[in-house]
Amino acid sequence: MSYCEHNAIVLVAGGSGGHVFPAIALAEYAHQRGEKIILITDARGARFIEKDRSFFSHIEILPLASVRTAFSIHQTIKALYRQHSAKAVVGFGGITTVLPLLMARIKGIRCAIHQSDAVLGRANRFLVPLMHSVFVGHDLECYGNHRSKSKTHQWRTIGTPVRQALTAVTAHKFIPLPIHILIIGGSQGAKIWSTLFPQALALLSAAQQKSLRIRHQSLPTDCPTLTHQYSRLNLASFHVAPFFSDMVDMLSWSHVVFSRAGASTLAELSCVQRPAFLVPYPFAIDNHQHFNAHAHAQNHSAWICPEAALTATLIADKIKGWLDKPDELLYGEQQIKIPQPGNACSELFSFCTSP
Repeated sequence: MSYCEHNAIVLVAGGSGGHVFPAIALAEYAHQRGEKIILITDARGARFIEKDRSFFSHIEILPLASVRTAFSIHQTIKALYRQHSAKAVVGFGGITTVLPLLMARIKGIRCAIHQSDAVLGRANRFLVPLMHSVFVGHDLECYGNHRSKSKTHQWRTIGTPVRQALTAVTAHKFIPLPIHILIIGGSQGAKIWSTLFPQALALLSAAQQKSLRIRHQSLPTDCPTLTHQYSRLNLASFHVAPFFSDMVDMLSWSHVVFSRAGASTLAELSCVQRPAFLVPYPFAIDNHQHFNAHAHAQNHSAWICPEAALTATLIADKIKGWLDKPDELLYGEQQIKIPQPGNACSELFSFCTSP
């Protein structure tokens, strides 16, 4: 590790896309303003950064944390801080963030965490009392119990960082037919959509099917079957892929999005002002996707359905309603209670660069 960069901003993110994507968004923002950025992540998080390495002066990929690796991780981070002078460290959640932030705090470096979910993650719960600032994506009331116990008074609702290109996407003024439906399920797709969506579309008439364009992100193993099923329908068009690399284009194209309720995805939907049909992942830690979805729906156009209640008939009926009244998909004039996600990068950047 011979590289040395002074006065860098250090970002630390665990291995999920919900942790890494906000870090990438902040890195992009800071890089455009001439700052040097170091990223600390783990082997899982590394898969999300391949196209964005140019934003970072240095990337440190830690092994997945365990008792056996704790000492080597400690030594790696110690060497990193010795060779890289950090002006601030920001953590975005996940167990990977704990040791780097603890060590930065001991060294007297300004530290903050950002919580995208409407529930504090377990790593962030541990770190909250030690941080100079805590930034969150939702109304402060969502974090009431943890905030009341916190010794940190600098809690701020700022939304969740999103890529700059998303801020240029605008809401649709009208919805022409065919309706554009985007189906996503996190970075690796969602099995439930691949199972139920072809069944739902088969319940529509040929004329109704012809009034739909589908773009479906699916598990790689499901793509061939899904493509075959869609090809037998009367759709205006369809596209199936295991991963959509250009989500800006996909979201801009869409009229409505079927999705899980990860915080990063909801922030992007908020930013581009697209209505969403949300099915929270029922096995998410602390049921945080349930709380994300309901917090999002308070301020944005969204429909929520628990996975246990989701059926092909329900999906078909919802689509029939939109075909009869496409204007239901126009983004509402809600009173947005939380800052738009485009503001989050500037708020975090100010923390990192303020004297």
